[in-house]
Amino acid sequence: MKNNFMQIKQLSTNANQAMQKKDYLNALKYLEELYLLQPNFDNNYLLVTCLKKLGFLNRAYQTANEYIAAYLKKGKTCEFYLDLALLVKQIIPVTQLVTLISDANLIDNWKLKLVNYQANNIIELNELKKEFKYLGAKNVLIQRQVLLKAYQLLPDDFNELSQPLLLNSDVHQLIKVQLLQDLAKLKLTKTVVYQNIWQEISDIDLTKLLILKKTKPFKYYQTKYSDNETILNELILKLMLLYPDFSHLNDYKIWEHVLLNDNELEKLPTKFKQDATLLETQLQDWMI
Repeated sequence: MKNNFMQIKQLSTNANQAMQKKDYLNALKYLEELYLLQPNFDNNYLLVTCLKKLGFLNRAYQTANEYIAAYLKKGKTCEFYLDLALLVKQIIPVTQLVTLISDANLIDNWKLKLVNYQANNIIELNELKKEFKYLGAKNVLIQRQVLLKAYQLLPDDFNELSQPLLLNSDVHQLIKVQLLQDLAKLKLTKTVVYQNIWQEISDIDLTKLLILKKTKPFKYYQTKYSDNETILNELILKLMLLYPDFSHLNDYKIWEHVLLNDNELEKLPTKFKQDATLLETQLQDWMI
């Protein structure tokens, strides 16, 4: 324990000295080792700062997300995090976080940053809006890639362009599910019209949208298969395809065979077999 303490102390000293000398490569070496031995917010902040100085922006952002709650607690570190997220163009995820912040000045500051961001990226953003608008014309792999890029869009544009995609049969169901959740977190729209995997249309109240883990079928299957991660993961993926309306699942025991597409399915009516095939097809398309 004493040797470990002395090692941490020495690494901290070496890292701080290197940072003061702007010797960021050596500082990074010390800070990475320090963070492994003592993973806490202070060391995370130092490591992220060093990564940012070196221009390793995506890695800096991903590392900062390990202590995201701590970054958002204080004005200075929150501002630091928002600036970093802006550099990697994670506009939508960060705007979702900003909705949870009560600091009015910080919120206004973020809005101002977005105005400048738009001015500096106007051509790229216009091209991205076109690409996102016609998401359904692309194959599933490209859809997934474009969705990740779409997080660079301004909140109002993302909100406006996402809603027609929720009704597009050519957009993969898991993409639509993700868009639904993203829109709920943005809090720019209260109600959207959504097309489920059976092509049924319904109004979704985003203010009452539960995350999957809080839904009844998830809790049922999680309890039953808590000791079988492989089966549970397959069930979760299939439930995501059905999310957020589980009204078709009127018997969880029967639907277990549908979701798992197991041998017992042969004993069930044709409609269940069709549902199982639909789910399998969607999942196979997603895995390509």
